[in-house]
Amino acid sequence: MTSGDGRRRSATLRLELFVDDLTTSLDFYVRVLGFVRAAERPGGYTPLARDSVRLALNRRSDLPEGHLIQRAVRDRFLGCGA
Repeated sequence: MTSGDGRRRSATLRLELFVDDLTTSLDFYVRVLGFVRAAERPGGYTPLARDSVRLALNRRSDLPEGHLIQRAVRDRFLGCGA
């Protein structure tokens, strides 16, 4: 991947994950996978980083009821892409 001036840039991956148990998820990503935790923000939003990967964890329960992810959970449609 190159920038507009022809210099090579490395790719990054950025994901936002909505989880049922923020404490357990944070423990897994930090202790098991080696991510570094940044300061938690209001509502539980917590950014994490490891090398060129950036994650943000947030509580699924904070999403509005009609949100696509909430409907996927209700309709048991998880893991199928949303």
